Amino acid sequence: MQNGQLTSLRLLRPDGAETTFESNYLVGYNYADMGADGTIAFLTYRGSGTTGDPYQSTVTVIRPDGTTQSVTRLGLPNSLGLQVGDEGDAAFIVTAGTVNDALPTTLTVVDPDGTVRAITVPSFVGHKFLQVGADGSAAFLATTRVNPSTRQTALTVMYPDGTTHATTVSGSQGLVAVGDDGTAAYAEVKSVSDTSPRLVTVLDPDGTMRTTTVDINPLRVQVGADGNRCNRRPSRFWHRCRPPVRRAHCDPP
Repeated sequence: MQNGQLTSLRLLRPDGAETTFESNYLVGYNYADMGADGTIAFLTYRGSGTTGDPYQSTVTVIRPDGTTQSVTRLGLPNSLGLQVGDEGDAAFIVTAGTVNDALPTTLTVVDPDGTVRAITVPSFVGHKFLQVGADGSAAFLATTRVNPSTRQTALTVMYPDGTTHATTVSGSQGLVAVGDDGTAAYAEVKSVSDTSPRLVTVLDPDGTMRTTTVDINPLRVQVGADGNRCNRRPSRFWHRCRPPVRRAHCDPP
């Protein structure tokens, strides 16, 4: 038991079955998620962050049939760095090291069949806006320090077969979404006082990148099953881009 704390997860299924899972490690705010298929994942961590006692994060995945699987990585988790996809793919991100080490950020995905896939990227500020698609594709933002005064943000996607694509995007704050086929979209968000266009970037599973712009901050970005991207604007209109990129406005359905 660390710091005298015990983490307890109480699971109540629709059929009335109740199960309690306990861990002697710490859990942070919002470190649990559930997929549409009933798969549940929660993150715990231990350690003090010293060389002799580094932070270690463990994701515990509970399948609908009650089976469990745990995976541990070096580093600290983040409340924005855990998500379970509709089909039960559990993804989590941890960041280890110090600023001088470029903060290596590791994305790990635990598939429904027990397969574990991972990718590590250098990240000065990472583990942002993790999203998982229905096919198990996982996307997130990671910002690296190119030099002392310049930072660069990339949208990285890892696909079900373990392959990855990444593309540089504008800004370091925004919204991420992943479609059923692994198509990923990022919509840039700027301060209200900034009147310049916001860039929307789309990264297709074949690595093709497409962009368009909107003139105000989007509230949400969505990717349809057919690969269409929709950015919900703070008005009654939608901004829709279809390949090739076309601009149109329509009332939401």
